[in-house]
Amino acid sequence: HRYVIGNANASVKLAIFCSYQSSPCMRIQPILTELQSLYGQLISVIPYDLPMPFHRYARNAANAARCAASHSLLQPFQKGLYADINKLNTDRYIHIARQLGIDIDDFINCYKNKIFDHLIQQDIDFGIQLNTGNVPIIFINGLYTKGPKDIETYIYYIEQELLRLGISKENSIKYDEK
Repeated sequence: HRYVIGNANASVKLAIFCSYQSSPCMRIQPILTELQSLYGQLISVIPYDLPMPFHRYARNAANAARCAASHSLLQPFQKGLYADINKLNTDRYIHIARQLGIDIDDFINCYKNKIFDHLIQQDIDFGIQLNTGNVPIIFINGLYTKGPKDIETYIYYIEQELLRLGISKENSIKYDEK
Protein backbone atom coordinates (compact mmCIF):
# COMPACT_ATOMS: atom_id res chain seq x y z
CA HIS A 1 0.00 0.00 0.00
CA ARG A 2 3.02 2.26 -0.42
CA TYR A 3 2.67 5.22 -2.76
CA VAL A 4 5.38 5.44 -5.39
CA ILE A 5 6.20 8.51 -7.43
CA GLY A 6 7.46 7.46 -10.83
CA ASN A 7 8.04 3.94 -12.10
CA ALA A 8 7.09 1.44 -9.38
CA ASN A 9 9.37 -1.12 -11.08
CA ALA A 10 12.36 1.22 -11.36
CA SER A 11 15.83 -0.23 -10.92
CA VAL A 12 16.77 2.44 -8.38
CA LYS A 13 14.38 3.34 -5.60
CA LEU A 14 14.83 6.43 -3.45
CA ALA A 15 13.05 5.99 -0.11
CA ILE A 16 12.56 9.46 1.37
CA PHE A 17 11.74 10.03 5.04
CA CYS A 18 10.46 13.60 5.40
CA SER A 19 8.30 15.93 7.42
CA TYR A 20 6.13 18.46 5.58
CA GLN A 21 7.16 21.14 8.08
CA SER A 22 10.89 20.62 7.54
CA SER A 23 12.80 23.27 5.61
CA PRO A 24 15.54 20.75 4.60
CA CYS A 25 12.79 18.47 3.23
CA MET A 26 11.36 21.44 1.36
CA ARG A 27 14.78 22.28 -0.10
CA ILE A 28 15.37 18.69 -1.28
CA GLN A 29 12.21 18.64 -3.42
CA PRO A 30 13.67 20.44 -6.48
CA ILE A 31 16.63 18.02 -6.39
CA LEU A 32 14.26 15.03 -6.37
CA THR A 33 12.33 16.53 -9.28
CA GLU A 34 15.57 17.06 -11.21
CA LEU A 35 16.69 13.48 -10.53
CA GLN A 36 13.35 12.20 -11.82
CA SER A 37 13.79 14.32 -14.92
CA LEU A 38 17.34 13.07 -15.47
CA TYR A 39 16.69 9.37 -14.90
CA GLY A 40 13.04 8.97 -15.89
CA GLN A 41 11.89 5.36 -15.64
CA LEU A 42 15.15 4.22 -14.03
CA ILE A 43 14.29 5.74 -10.64
CA SER A 44 11.30 6.04 -8.37
CA VAL A 45 10.70 8.08 -5.23
CA ILE A 46 8.98 6.37 -2.33
CA PRO A 47 7.87 8.85 0.34
CA TYR A 48 7.68 7.94 4.02
CA ASP A 49 6.05 10.22 6.58
CA LEU A 50 8.35 11.10 9.45
CA PRO A 51 6.89 14.19 11.13
CA MET A 52 9.35 15.34 13.75
CA PRO A 53 7.90 15.70 17.26
CA PHE A 54 8.76 19.41 17.24
CA HIS A 55 6.88 19.98 13.94
CA ARG A 56 3.44 20.47 15.41
CA TYR A 57 1.62 20.72 12.04
CA ALA A 58 3.51 18.02 10.14
CA ARG A 59 1.37 15.04 11.11
CA ASN A 60 -1.81 16.78 10.00
CA ALA A 61 -0.08 17.74 6.76
CA ALA A 62 0.91 14.09 6.27
CA ASN A 63 -2.70 13.10 6.89
CA ALA A 64 -3.88 15.59 4.24
CA ALA A 65 -1.24 14.35 1.79
CA ARG A 66 -2.37 10.75 2.30
CA CYS A 67 -5.95 11.82 1.58
CA ALA A 68 -4.78 13.45 -1.66
CA ALA A 69 -2.76 10.33 -2.48
CA SER A 70 -5.94 8.27 -2.25
CA HIS A 71 -7.02 10.31 -5.30
CA SER A 72 -3.68 9.63 -7.05
CA LEU A 73 -2.58 13.23 -6.46
CA LEU A 74 0.21 12.84 -3.91
CA GLN A 75 2.98 14.54 -5.87
CA PRO A 76 1.06 17.72 -6.80
CA PHE A 77 -0.37 17.93 -3.28
CA GLN A 78 3.14 17.62 -1.82
CA LYS A 79 4.27 20.45 -4.08
CA GLY A 80 1.46 22.58 -2.70
CA LEU A 81 2.48 21.79 0.88
CA TYR A 82 6.17 22.41 0.29
CA ALA A 83 5.42 25.70 -1.50
CA ASP A 84 4.98 27.30 1.95
CA ILE A 85 5.75 25.12 4.96
CA ASN A 86 4.90 28.01 7.29
CA LYS A 87 1.21 27.86 6.37
CA LEU A 88 0.19 24.32 7.17
CA ASN A 89 -3.44 24.34 8.28
CA THR A 90 -6.80 22.82 7.39
CA ASP A 91 -7.89 25.76 5.22
CA ARG A 92 -4.74 25.47 3.14
CA TYR A 93 -5.14 21.71 2.71
CA ILE A 94 -8.70 22.20 1.50
CA HIS A 95 -7.56 24.99 -0.83
CA ILE A 96 -4.88 22.76 -2.38
CA ALA A 97 -7.37 19.90 -2.70
CA ARG A 98 -9.83 22.22 -4.49
CA GLN A 99 -7.09 23.42 -6.85
CA LEU A 100 -6.33 19.80 -7.73
CA GLY A 101 -10.00 18.98 -8.33
CA ILE A 102 -10.34 16.55 -5.44
CA ASP A 103 -13.90 15.92 -4.27
CA ILE A 104 -13.95 18.22 -1.23
CA ASP A 105 -16.49 16.29 0.81
CA ASP A 106 -14.46 13.11 0.38
CA PHE A 107 -11.22 14.95 1.19
CA ILE A 108 -12.64 16.58 4.34
CA ASN A 109 -14.11 13.26 5.51
CA CYS A 110 -10.76 11.55 5.00
CA TYR A 111 -8.82 14.36 6.68
CA LYS A 112 -11.10 14.88 9.68
CA ASN A 113 -11.45 11.15 10.36
CA LYS A 114 -7.69 10.60 9.98
CA ILE A 115 -8.33 7.61 7.74
CA PHE A 116 -4.61 7.06 7.12
CA ASP A 117 -3.26 7.89 10.57
CA HIS A 118 -2.34 4.26 11.22
CA LEU A 119 -0.15 4.28 8.08
CA ILE A 120 1.55 7.49 9.19
CA GLN A 121 2.20 5.87 12.56
CA GLN A 122 3.65 2.81 10.78
CA ASP A 123 6.08 5.10 8.93
CA ILE A 124 7.04 6.83 12.19
CA ASP A 125 7.57 3.48 13.91
CA PHE A 126 9.64 2.25 10.97
CA GLY A 127 11.75 5.41 11.06
CA ILE A 128 12.33 4.97 14.80
CA GLN A 129 13.23 1.32 14.24
CA LEU A 130 15.81 2.41 11.66
CA ASN A 131 17.11 5.03 14.11
CA THR A 132 16.80 7.64 11.37
CA GLY A 133 17.10 10.85 13.38
CA ASN A 134 16.27 14.16 11.74
CA VAL A 135 14.86 14.45 8.24
CA PRO A 136 15.39 14.26 5.37
CA ILE A 137 16.69 10.72 5.26
CA ILE A 138 17.18 9.19 1.84
CA PHE A 139 17.93 5.56 1.13
CA ILE A 140 19.04 4.73 -2.42
CA ASN A 141 18.22 1.04 -2.91
CA GLY A 142 18.81 0.69 0.81
CA LEU A 143 22.02 2.77 0.94
CA TYR A 144 21.64 5.26 3.79
CA THR A 145 22.48 8.86 2.91
CA LYS A 146 22.26 11.08 5.97
CA GLY A 147 20.90 14.56 5.59
CA PRO A 148 20.37 16.57 2.44
CA LYS A 149 23.10 16.40 -0.20
CA ASP A 150 23.75 18.28 -3.42
CA ILE A 151 22.45 16.82 -6.67
CA GLU A 152 25.90 15.67 -7.79
CA THR A 153 26.16 13.42 -4.71
CA TYR A 154 22.81 11.76 -5.45
CA ILE A 155 23.78 11.37 -9.10
CA TYR A 156 26.99 9.66 -8.01
CA TYR A 157 25.07 7.20 -5.79
CA ILE A 158 22.48 6.51 -8.48
CA GLU A 159 25.17 5.99 -11.13
CA GLN A 160 27.04 3.61 -8.82
CA GLU A 161 23.84 1.68 -8.20
CA LEU A 162 23.08 1.45 -11.92
CA LEU A 163 26.64 0.21 -12.49
CA ARG A 164 26.25 -2.37 -9.71
CA LEU A 165 23.01 -3.57 -11.32
CA GLY A 166 24.69 -3.85 -14.72
CA ILE A 167 22.48 -1.22 -16.30
CA SER A 168 24.24 0.33 -19.27
CA LYS A 169 25.47 3.90 -18.96
CA GLU A 170 23.65 4.61 -22.25
CA ASN A 171 20.41 4.11 -20.34
CA SER A 172 21.38 6.60 -17.67
CA ILE A 173 22.01 10.31 -17.99
CA LYS A 174 25.00 12.11 -16.58
CA TYR A 175 24.16 15.45 -14.99
CA ASP A 176 27.17 17.26 -16.47
CA GLU A 177 26.16 16.16 -19.98
CA LYS A 178 22.69 17.67 -19.68
